Amino acid sequence: MIINLEFDKTVSSIAGNPYGKETFDEQVKKIINYNEKTTIVFPSYIRKIAISFIQGFTKEMIDNLGYEKFFEIIEIDVSSAKLKEKFIESLK
Repeated sequence: MIINLEFDKTVSSIAGNPYGKETFDEQVKKIINYNEKTTIVFPSYIRKIAISFIQGFTKEMIDNLGYEKFFEIIEIDVSSAKLKEKFIESLK
């Protein structure tokens, strides 16, 4: 499954635990299947993601899957390798 996230195209940075949770609730929660490998795609115009956003966005998925299974089932696709590394490191 591939989930393509959408944000205001004038925004290049996203931040805030509540905004991360809101994004998950509105764009992922109703369609994610925790029994199937899922790629979550952030648009290429998103260049910065604050740790607070990542924590809010991933909390429910990690609560359902645990850290180990999260990394087995969920693939994060972002605009750069550096941003992906930051995303993953912020969850460890």
